[in-house]
Amino acid sequence: MKITELIEAQTLNFEEYISKLPKEIVEKLRRSKQNPKWHPEGSVYNHLKIVFDKIKSRGKDWAIAAIFHDLGKLDTESENETGVHHYGHDKESMKYLDKYLHLFPFENKEFIYELVKEHMRIAKYTEGEMRKGKSANYEKHPYFKEILDFHKTDVDRE
Repeated sequence: MKITELIEAQTLNFEEYISKLPKEIVEKLRRSKQNPKWHPEGSVYNHLKIVFDKIKSRGKDWAIAAIFHDLGKLDTESENETGVHHYGHDKESMKYLDKYLHLFPFENKEFIYELVKEHMRIAKYTEGEMRKGKSANYEKHPYFKEILDFHKTDVDRE
């Protein structure tokens, strides 16, 4: 990354980026519930802001992926005796990418799509739930290291 890109990345502003989405989506994000076991920060909105702020130094595309990676939670929220869940939210997040990515100043569409699409699947890899052959094959993914880095940022609670 060039020095000018590093400086620009530090100035990326969450409020400016999130406001590119329709107002009703942003309001739903503010009201959305998450399981406090995994997300003590509360709403999906708060979580997206935390991930955005942690990852923006890597560049616009990383920051844009942070905005989109959990938007599918708006359509997948359920609750049972164990708490709030968002099963399949990664797939639903892809629909938001398809519909709204054009509003953002992205550079590499494929990269953003892969980070968003794979951000939950990589957990199976990191938690040892993927068979050896699948793991070895997954490690050959062209954005494997980046997906892994994105996941680590996403689940980091500090």
